[in-house]
Order: sequence, then C-alpha cells, then structure tokens
Amino acid sequence: MEAVPYVGDLAGTGFFIAKETTTPDTQWWLIAVKTRDGQPAFPPVSLNTTSEPPRCFLNVDSVLCLNDYRAPVTAWVVDATSGRVSYQGPTDLRVDGADLTVRQIGVASVATTQGQGVFGVGPRATTSWFVPGDGDIPPNALDEPGATGFLTTQSASDPRSSAKTVFSARDGRVVTPPVAAGAEVDEAVTYPGGFAAEVTTDDGPTEVQFFDEEGQRVGDRGQSGRLSTATLTYPIVEGDNGKWMVFAPDGTRILEADGEVPTGVRVVGDVLFANRTSNASFPEWQQYDWRTGKEGTTCPFDMRSRYRGSDDEVGVFAVDNPQAGILARGRSLSTCDELWSLPARADSSAQIWHIDTALIRSSDDGDELMSLVPRNQ
Repeated sequence: MEAVPYVGDLAGTGFFIAKETTTPDTQWWLIAVKTRDGQPAFPPVSLNTTSEPPRCFLNVDSVLCLNDYRAPVTAWVVDATSGRVSYQGPTDLRVDGADLTVRQIGVASVATTQGQGVFGVGPRATTSWFVPGDGDIPPNALDEPGATGFLTTQSASDPRSSAKTVFSARDGRVVTPPVAAGAEVDEAVTYPGGFAAEVTTDDGPTEVQFFDEEGQRVGDRGQSGRLSTATLTYPIVEGDNGKWMVFAPDGTRILEADGEVPTGVRVVGDVLFANRTSNASFPEWQQYDWRTGKEGTTCPFDMRSRYRGSDDEVGVFAVDNPQAGILARGRSLSTCDELWSLPARADSSAQIWHIDTALIRSSDDGDELMSLVPRNQ
C-alpha cells in the first residue's frame, strides 16, 4: 500500500488514505492509526477502485469521503471511533464546484454554494443546517489539519452590504457579538479561541474588538485601527499611528512594532515570528521577543506551510521538493541555522506531518508510517 495525503486527526487518531495496486484496479482505503503507539484504531475501510483517490474530510465524529471523479458521485460516512460505514451511496456534495463544495473547518465539514450560503453536512452526506450569505468562506487557521475550533465567517449575499456573519461550522449557530446600538461588524477574522471584529458607527472611528467563541466580549477595551485579514493565527491590527499590533485571542496585546503589516505571524515559546514578505519562494520571518518587543534575527524559512513543529528551540521544516533527497530540516529558531536534515530517497513519496503531539513520516515507498523522536532517545 502507498500512503497518500493525510486527512486529519481526532482524539489522537490520525486518518490517512492509502492505495493498493496489487489488484487489477487501484483500491483505495481509509486508514486509522493511533498516533501514540502506531496501532490501528480500526481495520482499513474499503473505498472506491478508481485511478484517482477519494477526498476525505473530518466531520466532528465521523470521516466523510467523496469520489466525484465519475458520475454518480459516491459518498462514504465512516464512524471515526469504530470504522463502521454508516452510509455509502449517492450525494449532491462535491469536492470542487460552484454548488455544495465541501470545506474543512477545524474538525467539521461544511458545504458552500456561491451567492447562497453555507450548509452543514449531515450523517447521510446530505445538507443539514443553513446560514445564508455569499457562500465564500475565507482562508482560515482551522483549515490546517489538527486545528481545533469551529468558527468561520461569510459576507452577506447582497454585495452592497459590508457586514460579516460569524457562525459555527459545527451546528450553524450564528454568533452575534454584543456591539453598541447602531454599530455594525464590517470585518471579522476567526482564530482558534475566538474572533476579532471591526466595529463601526456612523459618528465614531473604526475599532477592533475581541470576542470568545460564544461571542462574548473579551479584553478591557477595543483598539482603534483596521483588522488585518492576511494572518490566520493571531489578530493583527494596523493602528492609526502607523504601527501594527499583534493580539492574543483574549484581547491581550502581545507586540507593537513599526513598519508594514506582516502577512503572517506565529508564536513559538517567547518568540513571535512575523512574515515580512508575500513572496513564498523567498520568505523573511522577522523574530521579535514578544515580552520586550526587541527585534531578533530574520530567518529565511517558511513558518507558514512548511513548519511542522518545535521544542521551542529547534523547528522542523518539511522539504517539498521530492528530488532533493531530504524530507525535512531541523533549524535553530534563534539563529536560523540548519542543525540537521532527514534524508529521503531522491524520488521519494515520503511525507511528514505533525499529528497530535507526534511527528509522523511515511517511508520512501509509502508502505509504512513511523513516528520520529530525537536521536538521543
């Protein structure tokens, strides 16, 4: 069997799609592995036998798999604990398309339809709850495998309105922040733990306010300025004084600095990394001590898509060139220097993931999964 992209994890169980090529037709399977000891959580679940893999999504307590490469589109709903297939059959859901396109938000699945809104996904791969809007969910930190939380946003279906709706991808519950009478939420960005929103009134300046996942106000006061939508993990506000500020989801200001607003931030230990360029080929992540605001080294590695985790001193970064002969690099987060590399075959299909609390890699031929530990252990 050959392991192919990782689906996600629930309660310490990682889900993968694997293929078997020893049969006349390629057979695809859903694999569930306990990340603590590598034991199967349940036997492999047989999916379809097409040349293209199905696409799978987590959906709270189940795994939803879709094969929309041929008609009729088939869905599988698999219990994430037992592996029991509770539904297999036709569906109107799609992996890609204008109508009912499935998106992963945290560990929930939703279906978006442009110009109409967002639907929940029920236990038989049909739509459930519905939140009207433009159906356009922005990039979200909860898109990342392993992310927790359920909040997301969409704009109103009327293009003349700038209002944002914040809602839960788990049950469709609309989260209405308690803003003053006559005020409007013009922009909102969700994060693990809550969301930040631009609140405007007819006679006052725009203020960024902070809310928890239930929509309750957090923090002592708002911050005048504009909310940046470029970063996904922490709220960033572009202040009226030419400075930018990073906040925790609870409204606590972490850092204030001069210059252009970064295109992304990540906090590791006591260091905040701010992306100073939008050029993915030549990343520049400026370090800041978030306790003092002091600038540190600028690192030429990608803290967004290639970063896999750290012990607060050494970061692990995936290498996405299969011909490089290297699967991952370990770099000092203080000096940016490379400390070690993890070899792989030059044409390897190996991949590396941060799942729960473990680093998991697949073998060069994709036949095995294994956890990684420091060499001195």
